[in-house]
Amino acid sequence: MPKALDATVYSSPAVVSMGKSSAESAPVTKTVNYVNTSAADTTLSLRLFTVGETAPPMDGTFALSDTIVTVPANSTRSVTVTYHPELGAMGDYTAVITATATDGTAVHTTVGATKDVPTVDLTVNTIDRHGEPASGELAVFNLDTGAFNQVYPDNGTKAVAVPQGRYSVMGLVHTRDRASSQVTDYTLAGEPVVELKADRTITLDARLGKEVKVATPEKSEQSSFKLGYRQQLPGKIGMDFLKAVSSPLWDHAYVVPTKPVELGMFEFHFQQRRYSPVIQASYAEKEGALPLEQVMYAARLYGTSTLQAVDAGMARPEDLTGKDLGGKLAVVTRDATRKSIDLITAVADAGAKAVVIVNDRPGPFATIVPRVTGTAIPAWSLTQDEGVGLRGRMADGPTRIDLKGITGVPQVYNIAMMVPGEIPANPVDAVIAENSAVVKSHYRSTKGTMIGDAASAVRPSDALVTLVPDFFDAPTDRQEWYSTGSNWPATEGLRWLHMVLPDRADTSHTMKDALHSYRAGERRTKTWLAAANGPAGPQSTQAVREGDNISLTVPEMSDSQPGHYSQFSGDADKATARIYQDGKLLKEVPRLSLTTLPVSPDPATYRVTLDTSRPAWFPLSTKTSTAWTFKSSRPASDKESLALLWPKYGLDLDAENTARGGRTGHFDLGFALQTGTTPDIRGVEVTMSTDDGDTWHPAKVKSAKGDSYRVTLRNPDSGYVSLRVKTCDANGSKIEQTLIRAYAVR
Repeated sequence: MPKALDATVYSSPAVVSMGKSSAESAPVTKTVNYVNTSAADTTLSLRLFTVGETAPPMDGTFALSDTIVTVPANSTRSVTVTYHPELGAMGDYTAVITATATDGTAVHTTVGATKDVPTVDLTVNTIDRHGEPASGELAVFNLDTGAFNQVYPDNGTKAVAVPQGRYSVMGLVHTRDRASSQVTDYTLAGEPVVELKADRTITLDARLGKEVKVATPEKSEQSSFKLGYRQQLPGKIGMDFLKAVSSPLWDHAYVVPTKPVELGMFEFHFQQRRYSPVIQASYAEKEGALPLEQVMYAARLYGTSTLQAVDAGMARPEDLTGKDLGGKLAVVTRDATRKSIDLITAVADAGAKAVVIVNDRPGPFATIVPRVTGTAIPAWSLTQDEGVGLRGRMADGPTRIDLKGITGVPQVYNIAMMVPGEIPANPVDAVIAENSAVVKSHYRSTKGTMIGDAASAVRPSDALVTLVPDFFDAPTDRQEWYSTGSNWPATEGLRWLHMVLPDRADTSHTMKDALHSYRAGERRTKTWLAAANGPAGPQSTQAVREGDNISLTVPEMSDSQPGHYSQFSGDADKATARIYQDGKLLKEVPRLSLTTLPVSPDPATYRVTLDTSRPAWFPLSTKTSTAWTFKSSRPASDKESLALLWPKYGLDLDAENTARGGRTGHFDLGFALQTGTTPDIRGVEVTMSTDDGDTWHPAKVKSAKGDSYRVTLRNPDSGYVSLRVKTCDANGSKIEQTLIRAYAVR
């Protein structure tokens, strides 16, 4: 190599790429120039060495036009190298041309080539529901290799080169509003199985789409949906295509039906959440609905109201001066230079009871305010066209609007439509008692707060679940319907994941439920965020011993519903766990999450402590301290649960987790082992604090019916009550738990 660097002869280029070819491709020939910068002629002997990625190259895969070449002084000579893709297996090939002079100087030139399956040009055309070229988001998926191309058509067409093979070419076609170019709906279309042997054009025409419709027992409106499909050949990599959509603008989903798919597994997938309407409006004196849209995260109207509409211009100071908005419905024209929250705040400060923001341009219109702050008054949006009609009536004289907000018990419909083998020709379903489970859900929180929740159907083979949260006022009670999968076989094994977001400012804080399988016609009751809120109980924890290893997973927070759990996620949320064996510290970790450690095979007494603290994004159990003591030795079987004791609080509180102040209060207290069985309790001690744990006072504890206890204490006039519970069982297991601010008092 040093000789090559010092040589006066070199090759140009030093690296030659033959590109990618297939067996049907013509031979590829490239030129290599040898440059002689010396004053004497130089003769070079050329030799070719080749290697293959998957197999040695066949003779003749690479060929040189000459084996000896003489390069004149201060001149160049050329040779050609030819690659024959018709020879050999598929893969990458490398050839090295070594040109050696009589003095031993060598020049090396690298030649690279790739042999692949033949490629074809696939052109995908997309047409929207207006018959115009459309944008979209498509998947070109090789059913045999799992190779995936995500394709975004530009102005209704997109061409992509792909290897020959069997493909699924499907995806979503966008239909846009002509005036504003906003996407108004999505259509799932395409060909589930297509064999590409030659250039091909496939057209996805949204005009052929059928609307996916799901009827509900009571009037409802869409909040979000997921639209897509899953597909897989036996033993091959599969494809899950699922688009999650959440916006007031997207009220409709369409699908283009397919023929039955006979190759491998194919499944149409549609999920939807529907809610009782949050606002219905009409003109009081004259017939006609007023299609208002709720401003996202704005205050909502409860009950009914009839308000006079008053034109508030753009809610600028000059528009509001001298304007009587007191107790009225302000009609504001959108000002693109200002935020919606500023417009709403301006008319609220001027005394308006509610506000409608009218778009200042054609097309669909929805708007949003900060989730953290919300608004002081209910706020809705209206399109420009509907706003013209409203203002026309206002110009004719006083105009009053009948408003119906949230009344009765809100309904939530969690819908899953999964159809095997095809996209159905009639994508219509109905929520009824015979194909649904109904859960009466109670959400506990301080009045005036906003919390969120999300639910998703989960299939046995799902590796990733997309959750779209919705936010609503708390405390509240709702009736929630869940599809049970009784319509199509593809929904067998369906389970539901549900979680709640207690903190409107930070959606990383969540309270989750275990996955649930519901039966058709089933009825359940669930309570969310109710006190007490210590570490999660045995239904959501793992505390086992396998041989001489202990494994612990204990989420830091829960609520009164068995199976609910929350794991700390923010930097301000603090937790420390310690594990002791016969008084000796074995391990200290920031959390108990899949925590495993070796222990002595001999009988020993263990103590596990978990201390938590967090800021007041949730007002209760801001600090907790729990210590479990239990005995353990090497189990006779391979695996056994550790003998952890758990308290079960039956606090008698209202929807705000609050007890009446200045009165004697009572609550039930029980205990369970990690296995869920009832322990043989040998004494219970409960103390209370009204100053966040600075001082403690004993509470009265009496045995009640069954294995529970009745705790009696005196609530202060206001503030919070902290609780400390201690007990042990006949086998030496102990639990000591302190909950600072266990519940509120007013």
